[in-house]
Amino acid sequence: MRHRAGGPYDSGARRARCTAALLPRPASGARRVALRAAASLLRSFHDATRGSRLAGRHPVACHHDPGPNNTAFADDIPAAFIDFDTAAPGDPIEDLG
Repeated sequence: MRHRAGGPYDSGARRARCTAALLPRPASGARRVALRAAASLLRSFHDATRGSRLAGRHPVACHHDPGPNNTAFADDIPAAFIDFDTAAPGDPIEDLG
């Protein structure tokens, strides 16, 4: 089957690659732990704002720049997001691309 942008195989793998690109490059096992921690942190942020006034008419409030430059690390593991100057209501997917 030929791959098409936006097709059934596009979203999940592309999102994972985009999210992985946001993290520093520790050893592969540590990288997997850091990626999971970043994803969990982002999900927690979205869940905390879902249905709140911060989200407005959108599903959640988005950070819009959750890269390593806006992440506080503890022992090479993402621990918190900082610098919310671009945060705004949106769809969770907006924080992955």
